[in-house]
Amino acid sequence: MISIRELGIRRAIIRGNTLITNTDRITQEILDTLANEIIQEVKYHMLNDTWVNAKGKTKQGHIESGELLSSIIKEQGNNYIAICIKARHAIFHEFGTSKQRAHPIFSSVINSKLDKIRDVLVEEYRLL
Repeated sequence: MISIRELGIRRAIIRGNTLITNTDRITQEILDTLANEIIQEVKYHMLNDTWVNAKGKTKQGHIESGELLSSIIKEQGNNYIAICIKARHAIFHEFGTSKQRAHPIFSSVINSKLDKIRDVLVEEYRLL
C-alpha cells in the first residue's frame, strides 16, 4: 500500500522530471535556432565579405569552388549542437598563414552570438 506522503513524493518527482525534460527540449530548440542563425550569417559573410588573398589580390567573398560553403555542417545530439566547417582550407581563411593574414568569419559570428547562448544556458540553469 502506498501512503499519501509517498504518493505526493512520486508526483513531485514526476512533475520535476517533466519540467526538466521540457526545459531540455526547449533549450535544445533555442540552441538549434541559434546554430541555424550562425550558419546563415557565416554563409552570408563567406559570400559577401571583401578580403585580400596571399597574392595581394582583393577578392569579393571567400567562395571560388563552393567547397567551403557546402562543407558547413551541423551535428546535433541529446546534449550538444556542433557547427563545423569540414573543408581543409577553412582554417587558412579563419586563422591565416605565414603569407596571408587571417580573415575570421566563423569565430566573429560565434562571438557575436555568445551573449545569446549564455543567456539561454543561464535561463535553463535558473529553471532547474
